[in-house]
Amino acid sequence: MCPDVVKAHLWFVMAVFLSVIPFMCGAESGKEVTTVFMNDAGKELCRFKAEVVVTPEEQSRGLMFRKKLGLNSGMLFVNNGDEMRFFWMKNTYISLDILFINSRNEVKHIHYGAKPFDEATISSRYPVQYILEVNAGRAKKCNICQGSKMNILKNPR
Repeated sequence: MCPDVVKAHLWFVMAVFLSVIPFMCGAESGKEVTTVFMNDAGKELCRFKAEVVVTPEEQSRGLMFRKKLGLNSGMLFVNNGDEMRFFWMKNTYISLDILFINSRNEVKHIHYGAKPFDEATISSRYPVQYILEVNAGRAKKCNICQGSKMNILKNPR
């Protein structure tokens, strides 16, 4: 085979592989998982039942148009690796804390109290793989801060 054909084939295989990583890790769209946050000493800080969103369409909709979110509920955005991530609150009725978490499950940044309907860009500030949106004020109430660790537990079906 020509080198260009081999290169194209390798890119295709890699693209297919990367598109299934979230599913291989147990992160399926629409499923619910429990996220557990721990401090440096390994003490549990808080748990959230989180709806998992994986596809670009689901992620772009996020929590838009929803009028409420349970106290210990959230939405977990699962991506293929650590990259800079950007959000906004367009069409979002709920004030949110947005937790940006890297592939080592470490909280890298928290955007506290994102305002409903605000179209300003919210940046992860660091490359991250996961984003968890929860009700505004929950991150502080739970003492979750930069450096806290997140574990993802699969909920039984």
